Amino acid sequence: MKTYLTLEKSITHKSNYDGSLYKSYVTSFFSYTKSHHTINDFYDEEGNVYIPETVYIYESKKDPDTNEIFVRAEVEFEGDMDYLLNKTLYFNEPEWFHDLRHEKINKIVCSYSDWDICDLIDDKTSDNRTINISIFDTGMIQIEDSLISTYQVDKTYIQQFFEAMKINLGSETTYEPRYVGGWSRSFTLYCENGNVFEYHGNYCTEPDEKNITTNIVEELLKKCQITI
Repeated sequence: MKTYLTLEKSITHKSNYDGSLYKSYVTSFFSYTKSHHTINDFYDEEGNVYIPETVYIYESKKDPDTNEIFVRAEVEFEGDMDYLLNKTLYFNEPEWFHDLRHEKINKIVCSYSDWDICDLIDDKTSDNRTINISIFDTGMIQIEDSLISTYQVDKTYIQQFFEAMKINLGSETTYEPRYVGGWSRSFTLYCENGNVFEYHGNYCTEPDEKNITTNIVEELLKKCQITI
């Protein structure tokens, strides 16, 4: 997702270290994510890359009606970048982020390697095992290991699960991704309008790691009295 901005004005500073002069640039942008906006690179429409030395965010306000977040920041580059003033630039939101607020999810497929899902399975003896758990909005759950087991559960559980996953993976309340287990777990969301969103690793909404995605899957299976 591209986030557009312009460098609105420059500010000249004097270094306390050696007395030299340097410039910073004030900018602002709108976002739907509460990520920390770790901006590694800026781009222009021609594809040129501008690498900031520092990005300091000093204001962040959320519109309660639209959930847009207005951010003001100050950026430093190595060298004078006045030629970029008022020129359209953009940076890419973190790759894990997708705005799911208006998506209707029909199915979520959760894939775990054996070392990730050990707390969810009874048989922990097999090596290189991958478990795929497909969860449908109709209330059907399919668990695919060496065999495929199908269960039918209350759709209310599924609706609660999908809402929890939306909060974890892509609503305006997303806190930040916590990568646990690298690429050995994935969550693929299939939406009514044809959009497909894939996430790798693990994600949470709280700094103390409550509600991590794997825990949400586990709680759903326990609630449905399903044992793998």
